[in-house]
Amino acid sequence: GLSTLSDGGSLLRKDNAETATAKARNDGRTDPNVRSSVSPARRETGGAASSESESAESSESPGKQKQSEPYYTIPDLSVLARATALTSLYGRVYTDGNIVNPAPVKVIVGRTNLTANFHDLPSEIHGMIFGGYAVGDLTGACVEVTLTAATFIFEDGSIQSAYIGDEGTRPGNSAYREDSLGYLSDPWGNPCIPGEWITNAPEQISATMLLTAAEGYARALRQEEIDTSIYNDGNGGNIAVEELTGSASRYAGASGVAAGINATTEWLRERYGSILDAYYVPAGTAVSVHIEQELRLDKAPDARHIRYKQRGVHNAHLD
Repeated sequence: GLSTLSDGGSLLRKDNAETATAKARNDGRTDPNVRSSVSPARRETGGAASSESESAESSESPGKQKQSEPYYTIPDLSVLARATALTSLYGRVYTDGNIVNPAPVKVIVGRTNLTANFHDLPSEIHGMIFGGYAVGDLTGACVEVTLTAATFIFEDGSIQSAYIGDEGTRPGNSAYREDSLGYLSDPWGNPCIPGEWITNAPEQISATMLLTAAEGYARALRQEEIDTSIYNDGNGGNIAVEELTGSASRYAGASGVAAGINATTEWLRERYGSILDAYYVPAGTAVSVHIEQELRLDKAPDARHIRYKQRGVHNAHLD
């Protein structure tokens, strides 16, 4: 009787195990207490298949990425005429050759322009703005402008910018600068644009002369109140000894005036620093843009736009 019960119990457990396995197959799950019916070889094959599918998807994903569309090229050595200075061209003269904090410059280029190969710029380009800095030339009495960046705006509102060192050809001549996109000239091709001379030299020189003269006069008044005697120091040298022989009040007053003027002179020197010379060209002046680096205008699919949210169309007769 006991053996029959044990056999029956084992048969019952076997039936329960087979039922659980079948249920796991139907539900897509495997009971943790039931041994999987998938062999290790078949599991490895399934993993390889899944990895192959993942690699196939990953290999297809780069192909799905949208590439930048070559749209237009402004060749090096191009000239964009009929440009307009948006800012004044303020070129400070640097006598030591070290350019420190030069004044920025912005230039807008019109849509009707010709490049070096006499091709019209496309009408899809709605705006071109170049930026750079200005430096004054004391000998030529003019302003030199170096361009360092450019921004182009297309008809759909997308933006493309160009900077020094971007991909593109450059003239092979060593005379061309490597730290610029180009430069400006006047409409007649002069690379140094004549401007109005601005300087603080007369003011600074006149103020310094007056203060120096006043200080010298005060020192002379002080010197009138003292006598200077020369004595032999016994070692072959001389010693100068000053002795107050005049009015002590006049001596003190002259000394105070001399010290005050000297302090004012030092403050004036620190205030001005150095004589400032600059040349000024007003905004709105007609200029030409000379390109020294090929500018490749490629429209990227993810490029930034001027405006994203579109406004609704307004119909007055429906209000």
